[in-house]
Amino acid sequence: MKKITLFFALIFCGFQLAQAQTTLEVGADKTYTSIGAAWDAAKTETATDIIINVAEGTYVETSNMKGGDETAKVGGKKITIRGAGADKTIVKRSDMTDFTINSTKNPGRLFQFNDASAANLELTLEKMSFETMGFMNTNGGGVVNANQAGIKISFKDCNFKNIFARAGAIIQVTVEPIEVALENCFFEECGSFDNNTHDGLIKVVSGKLSLTNCTFYNNSFDVLNRGSNATGTDRDLKTGQLVTVGGSLSSFAMIECNFLNNKYINGDLDKIHPFISMKPDTTGTAPGIVLRNAAPGFNIVNTISLGNVRTGSVDSDLYYNVLSAPTISGSVMNVVKNFDLNTSLDENVTSLEGVTINPDAAVSIYFEMEDDAPKIITNSLGVKSVIRKTSSVNNVNNSDLFIRINNGLLTITSDKLQNIEIFNSIGAKVGQFLNTNNVSVNLLEGMYIVKSETFSRKVLVR
Repeated sequence: MKKITLFFALIFCGFQLAQAQTTLEVGADKTYTSIGAAWDAAKTETATDIIINVAEGTYVETSNMKGGDETAKVGGKKITIRGAGADKTIVKRSDMTDFTINSTKNPGRLFQFNDASAANLELTLEKMSFETMGFMNTNGGGVVNANQAGIKISFKDCNFKNIFARAGAIIQVTVEPIEVALENCFFEECGSFDNNTHDGLIKVVSGKLSLTNCTFYNNSFDVLNRGSNATGTDRDLKTGQLVTVGGSLSSFAMIECNFLNNKYINGDLDKIHPFISMKPDTTGTAPGIVLRNAAPGFNIVNTISLGNVRTGSVDSDLYYNVLSAPTISGSVMNVVKNFDLNTSLDENVTSLEGVTINPDAAVSIYFEMEDDAPKIITNSLGVKSVIRKTSSVNNVNNSDLFIRINNGLLTITSDKLQNIEIFNSIGAKVGQFLNTNNVSVNLLEGMYIVKSETFSRKVLVR
C-alpha cells in the first residue's frame, strides 16, 4: 500500500508542476486578440508562471494594464510577454500619426502598477517593439509606471520609438524599490521635456537598474518649461536626459551602451544640459544619475557617448560632482563636466579614469557609417543596433561572442570553437571552457570578466 500511495503522490506532484506554468496565445486567429485581454486572463490564472505569446502584427491597446484586485491579480506571478520579433510584433497605445515632442496629444501608458495587486510581480517583455505611447501633460511613465515594492521588470530584445513624457518616458519608478533591467534594446525618436518636472527616458529612484547593450539614437529633449512654474524658460536643472536614478538606488550598471546623435530642440547654450547627470539632491533640483560616493556596484562600462553636444554650447555627455564620480572603464565621451564643491563652479574635465574624453571625436571613428549617420542594422530577433568598429579603447571591441544574462544564468555562444574563461571582480578564475562555442553557467550576483583569445568584456550578473 505504501508503494501505491507513493506512486500516486508522485503523479499528483507531477500534475501540480505541469499546471504551474501556462501559455496564453494572442493574435488575430488566437484565443485572445489583444495583449490586454490575455493580461486580464492572467490575473485569474492559478498558475504562477505565465507565458503570453504575441503573434506577428500591430496591437493598439485601448487601455493600460494594471495589477488587478484582491480576487484577480498579477501580484506574485512570473509573466513573460513574448513577441514574434521586434520587427514583427508592434505594440502601441494609439495609431495617431501626429504624436511628437511638440504636440499636445496624450496616447497614454501601457502598464500601471501602483498598489498591492502587483506586489512581487516579475514581468519580462521581449522580442517586440513599443511605439506611440506617453503623455504631453504632467504624467510620466509612457510604457511602464510602477510604484509597488518587490516588482521586477525586464525588457529584452526590444525596440522603442515615438514615446514621450516629462519623466520616465520609457519607465518611471517613483518611490518603492523595484528591479529594472534593459538588455539589447534600441531607443529612437523618443524624448522628454520640462513640465514643472523633468527627468530622463528611464527614471528609477529606488531599487536596482541595469542597462546592457542598449543604444539611444536620435532622441529629442526640450528643457524649456511648459508648466506653470517659469513657463517657457530654461531652469538650468542639469538633469540627465537619458537616465535618471535616485539616491535610494542600491545598484546601477550601464554596460556596452551607445548614446549617439541625441539632441536638444531648445535650451540656452550657456547652460549645461547633460545626457548622463550625477548630482546630489541637496540643491533641491531633480537629480540625473545620483551615485552616492561612488558606491560599490555603480558602474559605467564600455559606454560610448558621442555626437550629442550642440555646437557652441556648454552641454556635456556626463556631469557629476567630485564626491560621486562612478567607476568607469573603457568608455568614450566628447565632453565631461563636474561641479567642484570647493569653488562651487562647473568645470571642464579633461582627464577621468576609464574615459577617453575628446571633444573632436566623431561618431564615425567608432561606428560604421551610412550616409553620414551611424549604420543601423536589424538582427535576427528584429532588434535594431549600430556597429562598433574595433577600438584601441580598453574593452570596446566587436566580438563573435554573444553574451546573455538571465536570472543569474550566463550564456555565451559563438560561431566558432574557442577557449573561454570567466573571472570574478578580483581576478580569480571561476570558469574555464576549452574548445567550445556554447557555455551556460550559473553565477552569483556581481561583476565578471569574460575572456577568449581575442576578446575581453565585463558583464554584470544579477
